[in-house]
Amino acid sequence: MSGQDIQMVARKYALQNAVLFNGKANEKAVAGKVIAALKKDGVTPAEILPIVSEVVAQINRISAADQRAELATLAPELLQKEKKDKDFS
Repeated sequence: MSGQDIQMVARKYALQNAVLFNGKANEKAVAGKVIAALKKDGVTPAEILPIVSEVVAQINRISAADQRAELATLAPELLQKEKKDKDFS
């Protein structure tokens, strides 16, 4: 997997995190999502973390409205916060 692919995944999750939390993405939360999404592709955290750090810094510099608009274009399914149903049976 190329650096551009990692950057694209990181950008989606950074935008989602920023939209959900008033325009400021949390680097650790985004890194966790990206690592979880890419571990099956054999990408190591050492490859992911510097890219996530750079992407989160870029996302945090743009306005909340622009973040939401870019997320709507890039990954509209991530605009909705998913609710997990808990099964207590």
